[in-house]
Amino acid sequence: MYGNSRRSISHSHTLNSFAAVEDKYNKTKPLVSKNHTVSQDVRPVGERRRKWERVKKISDDCYIVLSGYGYEDDVFSWRGFGTIISVEEQVALAAICWQRDAQGVETIKIRNGTGDHAHTSHYRFLEEALPRGLEFHIKNGKHFVSVGHSSGRDFYYLPKTRYVPKRMWDYWVNQNTPGAVRAVEYYSPTEDGAFLTFTRTGVHEFKFSGELHTVPKPPRHIVDRKLKAKYKEPIAEYLEWINAIAPLLRIDDWEYCNTMRKEVYDYAQGRRRQKAKRRIYRNSSVLVPPGIMLEVVTEPDHPLRLHMALDFVENYRIIQHVKSQDDIKTVRTQYNRWINKQCGFLKLAA
Repeated sequence: MYGNSRRSISHSHTLNSFAAVEDKYNKTKPLVSKNHTVSQDVRPVGERRRKWERVKKISDDCYIVLSGYGYEDDVFSWRGFGTIISVEEQVALAAICWQRDAQGVETIKIRNGTGDHAHTSHYRFLEEALPRGLEFHIKNGKHFVSVGHSSGRDFYYLPKTRYVPKRMWDYWVNQNTPGAVRAVEYYSPTEDGAFLTFTRTGVHEFKFSGELHTVPKPPRHIVDRKLKAKYKEPIAEYLEWINAIAPLLRIDDWEYCNTMRKEVYDYAQGRRRQKAKRRIYRNSSVLVPPGIMLEVVTEPDHPLRLHMALDFVENYRIIQHVKSQDDIKTVRTQYNRWINKQCGFLKLAA
């Protein structure tokens, strides 16, 4: 889990209020070199060697804090596209945006990374740059910002955003490549509201003042019973055969098992028409394309019939030591779970 409790004195940016951000900007000398001009106004928010993590002034009442190398950065940009972003888009997409209204009320807007992939440096940056009173967390792969005290904190889900600058979107639209097509299908050139807003109410005190986001439920898989029913008899016969040979299989002979797995791999590689090269080893288990596995189940003379039986017995060893009706039930449950995965009988629930 991430959280501000992991901060160190050398890394915490101590940006705890609008005034602190403003003061940081005013007191930080712009970084000027052969790579950066005065007009770029690069003012690192922390160590100067991490110059891409910087604070930028938008107006007297708006500052943004950038994590660097995202779609929103006009200097340290993603693949050189920084010059195509508007000020409005930059404010919207910044990791952190501090604003102050005419009455002096301060708000902080927090944004996750863009795109459904890991943004490790962005997460670390949020951990360091959030003010005291707010903490960034990762729980079960989901991202949250919490507010409150150690005795009781409220957690707010922080989704990843699909919003990208309009000209970035237009660039993809005009490209005739698979990557550009996927990007157009996934991203959006309009604001999706994937951010959290908090109002500062006191020293290290904040209250949530934005729109709530629902934590997405993990995908649920169900068995395609109609498809599985077509193979009911051979599936049952294969289990009977495995039961008969299970005591003879040398599952503790690592060299033997490894040789058998390699033979599965070599066979699959020769079946490129079924995209067999997509095999994946998980611990000692091997996954083959469902088409090949269905052949194994339905063809008694298939060259991989023994190999896949070994895979099951090696991973569910109780089948070699069945002593009761409960053991028999356990073996059937394990076999069903294994055969559903190997034969591709699992599908996402609607």
